[in-house]
Amino acid sequence: RDSEALLMAVMKNISGKVIVADSSQRSQAHVAAVFANNFTNALYSVAEDILQRNQLPSDLLMPLITGHIEKLGNNPAHELQTGPARRNDQKTLDTHLQQLKTHPEQAKVYQVLSDYIYQRFYGEKL
Repeated sequence: RDSEALLMAVMKNISGKVIVADSSQRSQAHVAAVFANNFTNALYSVAEDILQRNQLPSDLLMPLITGHIEKLGNNPAHELQTGPARRNDQKTLDTHLQQLKTHPEQAKVYQVLSDYIYQRFYGEKL
């Protein structure tokens, strides 16, 4: 018990947020971390590629990104969801997919994520 309390105190000094979790919870936290960090970074990379292809500055979206991260501190992500799939804007979805047709892997990611968002809010696939 004393060693656990000492370890918690040390870890709180290092990290600020420490919880006790069993191995299953730690494994699930890792999956969540991959979605929250690794996958979002891959999506930022896609965004940079699109900007670069169109001779736009790579930092163009930083105010949008940092603003969203600030909002996440006070709101559930589900409540912050916006975009064409969220508002069921098929015309914009089609336009975006047309713009991505020369980059099929990016179009596939766009379609999968749009389907996920739409299904989450409307209960069916696009």
